[in-house]
Amino acid sequence: MSTFMLEKALWDLGDDPHKIAAFNTDPDAYLDNYILTERERKQVVNLDVDEMADDGVSTLLTLMVWIMIRGTESFPDYLRKMGQEVPA
Repeated sequence: MSTFMLEKALWDLGDDPHKIAAFNTDPDAYLDNYILTERERKQVVNLDVDEMADDGVSTLLTLMVWIMIRGTESFPDYLRKMGQEVPA
């Protein structure tokens, strides 16, 4: 499985602030611009960053998108989702 299109969809979110707004308004419509499997679409919509990483997607991209969508205050949640210990 190639991660190119999934990584492109994630990268494009960070490339243009209007795309984040479009994604937040209608994730399915945003993702219609990319050739993704149903699994990949669900991963992006649900921010299943751990599954994306398991499938070979760059963790730098998953972190970037997580923070853009959920905010920096959610970083501990990202770490937990990725199976990492949250520093005290």
